[in-house]
Amino acid sequence: MKGYVIDLDTLEIKKKKIDIKQLISSSFPYVFLSFVISVIFTAYLITTYTTPKEASLLSIKQTFAHKFSQLNTQIVQLDKELNTLAQKDDKIYRNVFGLPEVPQTWRYAGIGGNINENISTPTLINQTKTKLKLLAKKVSIQQNSYKELVEVISNKELMASSVPAIRPLARKDIIRFSSPFGYRMHPIFHVIKFHTGIDLTARRGTPVYASGDGIIVRADYSSGGYGNIIIISHGFGYESYYAHLSKIMVKPGQKVKRGDLIGLVGNTGRSTAPHLHYEIRINGKPVNPVNFYYNDITDDEYSMMIEQAKSSDSHVLD
Repeated sequence: MKGYVIDLDTLEIKKKKIDIKQLISSSFPYVFLSFVISVIFTAYLITTYTTPKEASLLSIKQTFAHKFSQLNTQIVQLDKELNTLAQKDDKIYRNVFGLPEVPQTWRYAGIGGNINENISTPTLINQTKTKLKLLAKKVSIQQNSYKELVEVISNKELMASSVPAIRPLARKDIIRFSSPFGYRMHPIFHVIKFHTGIDLTARRGTPVYASGDGIIVRADYSSGGYGNIIIISHGFGYESYYAHLSKIMVKPGQKVKRGDLIGLVGNTGRSTAPHLHYEIRINGKPVNPVNFYYNDITDDEYSMMIEQAKSSDSHVLD
């Protein structure tokens, strides 16, 4: 390749041969540097600035993630409420009607906590779908349990009226829930013993009522510590015990209805103060009577009674 140059000494224009390789070699660093700067600048613009369309899509994604996070919070809350229903179903309703508890592995598949909005969209969707499936499964299990209960009750109307399902003392007459069901320090022997019923403090002479339909199978004085006691057989394996009475107002073989007056609160037998010792047994096995108040107590009253039972150790009476 040829070019022209000016001879500075003679001021003549002369032809000069240009070496292409030398030209490329000498200019390459500048070209390469310009290219690198262009790439860096372009990358900076791409990562720093977004187009209106990109900004709109990002806003939609953030709104979408927030909505999913709110949905997951609601799922977690519903799961907690469903677990509460399941516990009452097992411990109260199914227990009362002699049905076995639903296996824990069926009921309590973990739902987990709230979801982080910053995770990827596909992960967010998949986690939410999984939670919804687990919640739907729990709802289905609970529906089937209630359906089974309805069938049992509808097929056993006599059983429904016979189950000891009300408190043996009127609400207004109960001074204190004195001693709970289960192990506790015995107030007389001062040793840990299993308390087979509950103690309800009331004034001497307070009316005691039958908690379900049945037949009186015992109404006399017990030398075993119960004092004056009444035992009602309700059929279907259910029995209720009323101990430490001051007066017995029924006789063995007598039929009674739920709510009938059967005796008066007293302090007979091994007892430290007037109260009613109340038991329920199923096929001879003592069970917690508190769980049978489903027909005579609100949810708030039930919770309050459980709390009172937890703090009642200082009021044990027999």
